[in-house]
Amino acid sequence: MSDAGLTITVVKDDKHWEAFYRLPEHIYADDPNWVPPLESSVRQQLASDSTFLQYGQFQAFIASRNGQTVARVVASVNRRLAKEEGRTVGFFGYFECIRDSDVAREILQAACQWLVEQGCQHCRGPVNLSTHIGCLSVIEGTDSPPYLMMPYNPDYYPELFAGAGFSKEKDAIAYDFVMEPLAPVFERSYKLALKSGITFRPVNTQGPGFEKDCRALYQVFTQSFENNWSATPRSEDEFYQEAKEMRKIVDPDIFLIAEHQGKMVGFWMGLPDYNIPFRHINGKLNLTGIVKLLW
Repeated sequence: MSDAGLTITVVKDDKHWEAFYRLPEHIYADDPNWVPPLESSVRQQLASDSTFLQYGQFQAFIASRNGQTVARVVASVNRRLAKEEGRTVGFFGYFECIRDSDVAREILQAACQWLVEQGCQHCRGPVNLSTHIGCLSVIEGTDSPPYLMMPYNPDYYPELFAGAGFSKEKDAIAYDFVMEPLAPVFERSYKLALKSGITFRPVNTQGPGFEKDCRALYQVFTQSFENNWSATPRSEDEFYQEAKEMRKIVDPDIFLIAEHQGKMVGFWMGLPDYNIPFRHINGKLNLTGIVKLLW
Protein backbone atom coordinates (compact mmCIF):
# COMPACT_ATOMS: atom_id res chain seq x y z
CA MET A 1 0.00 0.00 0.00
CA SER A 2 1.40 3.43 -0.88
CA ASP A 3 0.29 7.05 -1.02
CA ALA A 4 2.44 9.93 -2.26
CA GLY A 5 5.63 7.98 -1.76
CA LEU A 6 4.52 6.42 1.53
CA THR A 7 4.76 2.65 1.81
CA ILE A 8 3.31 0.47 4.59
CA THR A 9 5.19 -2.80 5.02
CA VAL A 10 4.32 -5.90 7.01
CA VAL A 11 7.34 -6.66 9.18
CA LYS A 12 8.62 -10.12 8.32
CA ASP A 13 12.40 -10.27 7.92
CA ASP A 14 15.42 -9.11 9.93
CA LYS A 15 15.85 -5.97 7.82
CA HIS A 16 12.31 -4.84 8.59
CA TRP A 17 12.68 -5.64 12.29
CA GLU A 18 15.90 -3.63 12.54
CA ALA A 19 14.14 -0.64 10.96
CA PHE A 20 11.33 -1.15 13.47
CA TYR A 21 13.70 -1.16 16.47
CA ARG A 22 15.83 1.77 15.25
CA LEU A 23 12.95 4.20 14.60
CA PRO A 24 12.66 5.62 18.17
CA GLU A 25 16.25 6.85 17.95
CA HIS A 26 15.09 9.08 15.08
CA ILE A 27 11.80 10.17 16.64
CA TYR A 28 13.41 11.21 19.95
CA ALA A 29 16.79 12.35 18.62
CA ASP A 30 16.32 15.89 19.97
CA ASP A 31 14.25 15.04 23.04
CA PRO A 32 16.34 15.27 26.26
CA ASN A 33 13.53 13.74 28.34
CA TRP A 34 13.22 10.47 26.43
CA VAL A 35 14.39 7.31 28.20
CA PRO A 36 15.13 4.51 25.70
CA PRO A 37 13.50 1.22 26.77
CA LEU A 38 15.76 -1.78 27.19
CA GLU A 39 16.04 -3.06 23.63
CA SER A 40 16.53 -6.65 24.79
CA SER A 41 13.18 -6.55 26.61
CA VAL A 42 11.30 -5.19 23.59
CA ARG A 43 12.88 -7.79 21.33
CA GLN A 44 11.88 -10.53 23.78
CA GLN A 45 8.29 -9.28 23.90
CA LEU A 46 8.03 -9.45 20.09
CA ALA A 47 10.11 -12.58 19.51
CA SER A 48 8.74 -15.61 17.68
CA ASP A 49 8.65 -17.48 21.00
CA SER A 50 6.99 -14.64 22.95
CA THR A 51 4.81 -15.89 25.82
CA PHE A 52 2.03 -13.66 24.46
CA LEU A 53 1.67 -16.03 21.50
CA GLN A 54 0.35 -18.68 23.89
CA TYR A 55 -2.92 -16.73 24.11
CA GLY A 56 -2.73 -14.12 21.36
CA GLN A 57 -1.26 -13.07 18.05
CA PHE A 58 0.36 -9.91 16.71
CA GLN A 59 1.63 -8.31 13.53
CA ALA A 60 4.11 -5.43 13.21
CA PHE A 61 4.07 -2.76 10.49
CA ILE A 62 6.48 -0.04 9.43
CA ALA A 63 5.90 3.00 7.21
CA SER A 64 8.62 4.27 4.88
CA ARG A 65 8.99 7.36 2.74
CA ASN A 66 11.89 7.77 0.32
CA GLY A 67 13.77 4.93 1.98
CA GLN A 68 13.38 6.44 5.47
CA THR A 69 11.34 4.65 8.16
CA VAL A 70 8.84 7.18 9.50
CA ALA A 71 6.39 5.16 11.61
CA ARG A 72 5.80 1.79 13.23
CA VAL A 73 3.01 -0.04 15.04
CA VAL A 74 2.08 -3.51 16.30
CA ALA A 75 -1.48 -4.80 16.01
CA SER A 76 -2.41 -7.57 18.45
CA VAL A 77 -5.30 -9.74 19.57
CA ASN A 78 -5.52 -11.00 23.15
CA ARG A 79 -7.87 -14.01 23.24
CA ARG A 80 -8.06 -13.89 27.04
CA LEU A 81 -9.41 -10.34 26.89
CA ALA A 82 -11.87 -11.26 24.13
CA LYS A 83 -13.25 -14.05 26.30
CA GLU A 84 -13.51 -11.76 29.33
CA GLU A 85 -15.20 -8.85 27.51
CA GLY A 86 -17.39 -11.02 25.31
CA ARG A 87 -16.18 -9.29 22.17
CA THR A 88 -13.02 -9.37 20.11
CA VAL A 89 -11.03 -6.26 20.98
CA GLY A 90 -7.79 -5.58 19.13
CA PHE A 91 -4.88 -3.49 20.33
CA PHE A 92 -2.37 -1.24 18.64
CA GLY A 93 0.90 -0.57 20.44
CA TYR A 94 4.62 0.14 20.16
CA PHE A 95 3.47 3.13 18.13
CA GLU A 96 6.07 5.67 17.01
CA CYS A 97 5.62 8.23 14.24
CA ILE A 98 6.99 11.45 12.87
CA ARG A 99 4.79 14.53 13.13
CA ASP A 100 2.68 13.76 10.08
CA SER A 101 -1.04 13.04 10.33
CA ASP A 102 -1.14 11.30 6.93
CA VAL A 103 1.59 8.85 7.96
CA ALA A 104 -0.12 8.12 11.27
CA ARG A 105 -3.50 7.59 9.62
CA GLU A 106 -2.11 5.21 6.98
CA ILE A 107 -0.18 2.98 9.37
CA LEU A 108 -2.98 2.87 11.95
CA GLN A 109 -5.46 1.98 9.20
CA ALA A 110 -3.17 -0.88 8.18
CA ALA A 111 -3.13 -2.11 11.78
CA CYS A 112 -6.93 -1.83 12.04
CA GLN A 113 -7.42 -3.67 8.74
CA TRP A 114 -5.30 -6.56 10.03
CA LEU A 115 -7.37 -6.62 13.23
CA VAL A 116 -10.61 -6.73 11.20
CA GLU A 117 -9.20 -9.72 9.30
CA GLN A 118 -8.68 -11.44 12.67
CA GLY A 119 -12.34 -10.86 13.53
CA CYS A 120 -11.92 -7.82 15.77
CA GLN A 121 -14.82 -5.47 16.29
CA HIS A 122 -12.96 -2.74 18.18
CA CYS A 123 -9.42 -1.31 18.25
CA ARG A 124 -7.91 0.08 21.45
CA GLY A 125 -4.51 1.58 22.19
CA PRO A 126 -1.78 2.34 22.72
CA VAL A 127 -1.35 -1.06 24.40
CA ASN A 128 1.89 -3.02 23.94
CA LEU A 129 0.28 -6.48 23.66
CA SER A 130 -0.95 -6.25 27.26
CA THR A 131 -1.59 -3.52 29.82
CA HIS A 132 0.91 -5.38 32.04
CA ILE A 133 3.68 -4.70 29.49
CA GLY A 134 2.96 -1.08 28.63
CA CYS A 135 0.05 1.13 27.69
CA LEU A 136 -1.38 4.66 27.58
CA SER A 137 -0.36 7.86 25.83
CA VAL A 138 0.86 10.92 27.73
CA ILE A 139 -1.25 14.02 27.07
CA GLU A 140 0.28 16.17 29.82
CA GLY A 141 3.75 16.11 31.31
CA THR A 142 5.96 15.59 28.26
CA ASP A 143 8.11 18.49 29.49
CA SER A 144 9.82 16.25 32.07
CA PRO A 145 11.39 12.76 32.00
CA PRO A 146 9.10 9.81 32.79
CA TYR A 147 9.52 7.76 35.93
CA LEU A 148 10.24 4.05 35.81
CA MET A 149 7.47 1.99 34.15
CA MET A 150 5.60 5.13 33.05
CA PRO A 151 4.76 5.87 29.37
CA TYR A 152 6.29 8.71 27.40
CA ASN A 153 5.71 10.10 23.91
CA PRO A 154 5.99 13.33 21.92
CA ASP A 155 3.30 15.88 22.73
CA TYR A 156 1.77 15.61 19.25
CA TYR A 157 0.73 11.93 19.51
CA PRO A 158 -2.80 12.64 20.83
CA GLU A 159 -3.28 14.85 17.76
CA LEU A 160 -2.20 11.99 15.49
CA PHE A 161 -4.60 9.54 17.14
CA ALA A 162 -7.52 11.96 16.80
CA GLY A 163 -6.63 12.56 13.16
CA ALA A 164 -6.75 8.81 12.53
CA GLY A 165 -10.29 8.61 13.93
CA PHE A 166 -9.57 7.49 17.49
CA SER A 167 -11.36 9.02 20.47
CA LYS A 168 -10.49 8.97 24.17
CA GLU A 169 -11.78 5.96 26.10
CA LYS A 170 -10.23 6.36 29.56
CA ASP A 171 -8.22 8.83 31.61
CA ALA A 172 -5.31 7.70 33.77
CA ILE A 173 -3.33 9.76 36.27
CA ALA A 174 0.31 9.44 37.34
CA TYR A 175 1.01 10.72 40.84
CA ASP A 176 4.20 12.56 41.77
CA PHE A 177 4.90 11.89 45.45
CA VAL A 178 7.14 14.37 47.26
CA MET A 179 9.34 12.62 49.83
CA GLU A 180 8.59 14.57 53.00
CA PRO A 181 7.98 13.44 56.60
CA LEU A 182 4.71 11.54 56.74
CA ALA A 183 1.71 12.83 58.60
CA PRO A 184 1.18 11.40 62.13
CA VAL A 185 -1.81 9.38 60.88
CA PHE A 186 0.58 7.03 59.06
CA GLU A 187 2.44 6.15 62.25
CA ARG A 188 -0.82 5.63 64.13
CA SER A 189 -2.10 3.35 61.37
CA TYR A 190 1.14 1.37 61.41
CA LYS A 191 0.95 0.82 65.18
CA LEU A 192 -2.71 -0.16 64.89
CA ALA A 193 -1.83 -2.73 62.21
CA LEU A 194 0.86 -4.23 64.46
CA LYS A 195 -1.60 -4.49 67.36
CA SER A 196 -4.03 -6.25 65.01
CA GLY A 197 -1.47 -8.96 64.27
CA ILE A 198 -0.14 -7.65 60.94
CA THR A 199 3.60 -8.11 60.43
CA PHE A 200 5.85 -6.46 57.87
CA ARG A 201 9.05 -7.71 56.23
CA PRO A 202 11.18 -7.19 53.11
CA VAL A 203 10.47 -9.34 50.04
CA ASN A 204 12.78 -12.29 49.44
CA THR A 205 14.83 -12.00 46.26
CA GLN A 206 16.95 -15.14 46.59
CA GLY A 207 16.59 -18.88 47.20
CA PRO A 208 13.39 -20.80 47.99
CA GLY A 209 11.91 -17.75 49.71
CA PHE A 210 11.87 -15.88 46.40
CA GLU A 211 9.71 -18.44 44.62
CA LYS A 212 7.39 -18.74 47.63
CA ASP A 213 6.95 -14.95 47.77
CA CYS A 214 6.34 -14.81 44.00
CA ARG A 215 3.54 -17.36 44.22
CA ALA A 216 1.93 -15.43 47.10
CA LEU A 217 2.42 -12.09 45.33
CA TYR A 218 0.69 -13.52 42.28
CA GLN A 219 -2.41 -14.38 44.31
CA VAL A 220 -2.59 -10.93 45.96
CA PHE A 221 -1.86 -9.10 42.70
CA THR A 222 -4.43 -11.09 40.71
CA GLN A 223 -7.18 -10.57 43.28
CA SER A 224 -6.40 -6.86 43.65
CA PHE A 225 -6.46 -6.14 39.91
CA GLU A 226 -9.08 -8.63 38.70
CA ASN A 227 -11.51 -5.86 37.76
CA ASN A 228 -9.03 -3.54 36.08
CA TRP A 229 -10.26 -2.16 32.78
CA SER A 230 -8.91 -3.81 29.63
CA ALA A 231 -6.66 -6.17 31.61
CA THR A 232 -6.59 -9.93 32.04
CA PRO A 233 -4.64 -11.89 34.65
CA ARG A 234 -1.37 -13.48 33.66
CA SER A 235 -0.73 -17.13 34.35
CA GLU A 236 1.23 -17.94 37.51
CA ASP A 237 4.22 -19.15 35.49
CA GLU A 238 4.11 -16.02 33.33
CA PHE A 239 4.08 -13.85 36.46
CA TYR A 240 6.99 -15.83 37.91
CA GLN A 241 9.11 -15.36 34.79
CA GLU A 242 8.48 -11.62 34.86
CA ALA A 243 9.32 -11.54 38.58
CA LYS A 244 12.67 -13.20 37.90
CA GLU A 245 13.49 -10.35 35.52
CA MET A 246 12.15 -7.71 37.90
CA ARG A 247 14.24 -8.87 40.88
CA LYS A 248 17.35 -7.53 39.13
CA ILE A 249 16.19 -4.01 39.99
CA VAL A 250 14.32 -4.67 43.26
CA ASP A 251 15.57 -3.15 46.51
CA PRO A 252 14.12 -5.32 49.32
CA ASP A 253 14.30 -2.40 51.77
CA ILE A 254 11.52 -0.62 49.85
CA PHE A 255 9.56 -3.69 48.68
CA LEU A 256 7.61 -4.65 51.79
CA ILE A 257 5.27 -7.59 52.47
CA ALA A 258 2.34 -7.44 54.91
CA GLU A 259 1.29 -10.77 56.47
CA HIS A 260 -1.41 -11.94 58.86
CA GLN A 261 -0.94 -15.28 60.58
CA GLY A 262 1.73 -16.17 58.05
CA LYS A 263 -0.40 -15.36 54.99
CA MET A 264 0.48 -12.49 52.63
CA VAL A 265 -2.32 -9.92 52.64
CA GLY A 266 -0.64 -6.95 50.97
CA PHE A 267 2.57 -5.51 49.59
CA TRP A 268 4.24 -2.20 48.77
CA MET A 269 6.42 -2.35 45.66
CA GLY A 270 8.87 0.51 45.85
CA LEU A 271 11.46 0.62 43.06
CA PRO A 272 14.51 2.83 42.57
CA ASP A 273 13.95 5.10 39.56
CA TYR A 274 16.32 3.36 37.18
CA ASN A 275 15.16 5.68 34.41
CA ILE A 276 17.80 8.11 35.68
CA PRO A 277 20.73 5.87 34.64
CA PHE A 278 18.75 4.29 31.77
CA ARG A 279 18.78 7.67 30.04
CA HIS A 280 22.55 7.26 29.60
CA ILE A 281 22.79 3.68 28.24
CA ASN A 282 20.66 4.13 25.11
CA GLY A 283 18.58 1.03 25.82
CA LYS A 284 21.55 -1.35 25.57
CA LEU A 285 22.82 -3.47 28.48
CA ASN A 286 26.09 -4.34 26.76
CA LEU A 287 29.42 -4.00 28.57
CA THR A 288 29.47 -0.22 28.18
CA GLY A 289 25.84 0.06 29.25
CA ILE A 290 26.39 -2.10 32.33
CA VAL A 291 29.40 -0.02 33.40
CA LYS A 292 27.40 3.19 33.01
CA LEU A 293 24.44 1.68 34.90
CA LEU A 294 26.62 0.55 37.81
CA TRP A 295 28.38 3.92 37.94
